[in-house]
Amino acid sequence: MNAIISLPVVKASPYGLEPALAALGDARIILRRPDHCSKAMLGDFMALIHAGREIAVTGLEGRVKAAVFLFFLIENGVQGVAAIKRALPSYRKYVAAKSGVALDETLYPYELGWVFVMPSARQQDFVRALVTEAARVADGAGMFANPHADNNPVCSALESSGFVRRGVSYMGRGHRSFQAFTKAGDDLVEEQAVIRQRPPATINTLVLSANSAGLAAR
Repeated sequence: MNAIISLPVVKASPYGLEPALAALGDARIILRRPDHCSKAMLGDFMALIHAGREIAVTGLEGRVKAAVFLFFLIENGVQGVAAIKRALPSYRKYVAAKSGVALDETLYPYELGWVFVMPSARQQDFVRALVTEAARVADGAGMFANPHADNNPVCSALESSGFVRRGVSYMGRGHRSFQAFTKAGDDLVEEQAVIRQRPPATINTLVLSANSAGLAAR
C-alpha cells in the first residue's frame, strides 16, 4: 500500500503547510504517517477519539503510533480523524469470532477505523469524505472495518466506498453493538470477476481437475 506522492498544497493547517488529499470548501484532509506526526498532532488525534468515545483508551497512544496512516480533517482546527492500521491478531480474532466473519489477514491486511467527526461538522458529509479518501489511499488493498452498528453515517459511508456489511452485529465492549464490514482487495475482485466470466463447463472442468489432483496426491 503506497502513500500518494503528488498532492496539492491547499492551505496552512494548524501544523503548517500540508499536502492535501482533498479539499471540501474551506476544509481539507491531510495524511501523515504516525512517525511523521508532531506531539501536537498525535495529541489532537487522540483527543478526537476520546471525544467520540469510540474505543477503550488503555494503550491508545501506542496503538495510534503503530497505525499505518492517520487522516486529519481540518476546518478551523481538527474536526475529524480516521486511520488505516494493522489490527492486532487478538483483536482480529475477537471480531471474527463475534461477527462470524473470517478475517484472514492475507485477504484483509488492513483495518479502517477511528473514524470520527465532531458533531458540529457532521452536516457537511465529512464522515463520507474521510472514508472515501482512506479507501482511495489503501490503493486496492483488502480492508475490514468494525464500527458501532448504530453509527449510520460511518456505516453508510463504508458501503458507498465499496465495503460490504458482513456477518451478524454483536454486543461488544461498552455494551455497544458492532457490525463488521469488509472490502475485498483488487486481486481478489479481479479473480472473482474472471471466474464469473468463465462458462459453467469451464468452471466445472477446473473443479474436477482440482479434485482429481487432490485425490491423486493422497
